[in-house]
Amino acid sequence: MTHVRVLLTVVLLVIVSSPATSAAEQIGKANFASSIPIIEPKVEYHNQGDKVTVTYLIKPKTDDDRKKLDDRHYVLSTELNMPEWKISIVYYNGGIESFSIRDEKEVDVHVKNWEDGLGQISINLTGFIPQISEWYQEVVLLSFKISDADEDSLAPITVKVVDQLKFEMKLSEIEDAYMNLYSQVENATFDVSDVLDLLKGAERDIKYAKEYYSKNKFEEAKDSLSTAKEKIENAEIKFLKSRLKSKFEELELEKKDISNELTLIRYELDEFEKRGLNVVLLKVNLSEIEEDLKFLDVTLSKISIHLESENYPTAEKNIKIAEEKLNGVRVKLGELKSEVSKIRAEQRGLFDTLIQFLKQYLIYIGGIIVGIIGVVLATRLRGRRRKWDELR
Repeated sequence: MTHVRVLLTVVLLVIVSSPATSAAEQIGKANFASSIPIIEPKVEYHNQGDKVTVTYLIKPKTDDDRKKLDDRHYVLSTELNMPEWKISIVYYNGGIESFSIRDEKEVDVHVKNWEDGLGQISINLTGFIPQISEWYQEVVLLSFKISDADEDSLAPITVKVVDQLKFEMKLSEIEDAYMNLYSQVENATFDVSDVLDLLKGAERDIKYAKEYYSKNKFEEAKDSLSTAKEKIENAEIKFLKSRLKSKFEELELEKKDISNELTLIRYELDEFEKRGLNVVLLKVNLSEIEEDLKFLDVTLSKISIHLESENYPTAEKNIKIAEEKLNGVRVKLGELKSEVSKIRAEQRGLFDTLIQFLKQYLIYIGGIIVGIIGVVLATRLRGRRRKWDELR
């Protein structure tokens, strides 16, 4: 009988302390008691490399929650460097499990299935604030991932970290972006009034950010810098839009002027051809330029569509293509105009030579003409006198 009682006691202990085979009940923040973390040192802002200690208790909210919180895995994580964990699992009306872990940024705490459930989990964590990527950033001291529980069951514990050097670099970066754009806007030959309004706002926000930072109001300084950066980025987009639109209009105007020039040149070549001059090659060159203008027409249409849809990178790419084509057209047009000018000069030269010749020999030719006229008149006069003498 005694052996039976001992065996029964062992079986009961095994049943009580062994993990449950059934699925755990889903839990959430309502099942946990409110707990305030203790963070040392007690400062509003930390620096990189600071040594920090956080102490935290995970406790059930009610007596009924004690059983709901046991038989689970509590995965604890930290962003601290060189972490040292001291963890105690206290079972209600039961024993305590304590252990220490070093240099592990994630720890799996297994709370077993206990008769009266979980009393509390005591966490003590010490480590060093890591390097931050931004000048102002929150670092997670402790976060929780609990099996069969809502993600927001326990809020992460964070501290605010400031890097003064990164702030100065960020400030300098934003100021440089502001000055670079402002210098471009000052030299613009098109309307930039909306761009200037944004830049004035960004200038004010940069000033506010400096003032807030000097007063250790880092949240406000961060917001002001972010606002300044956003305004500068919007100003850059507006400036790009205005610049591309202005360039597009310039290209369209020049293309129209070249088309008018080609019309006049074609008329002049036709006139040369009527005079028997060989201008076939020049007309071929003219046709090549006209084909280039057709390609330019297509490209300008694409640019117009991209500007309308605010696809500025593609619009700028096509503007560069149009500029390259237009540069080639300018060269070809210059060569064609030069050849036409030569023919025009030669034709004018022949006419001028004729005029000079006529001027040079005009006196002699006039004398000859006068002499001929005099001979004719004298001959006629003699003939009349003879007839008069005969009549007499």
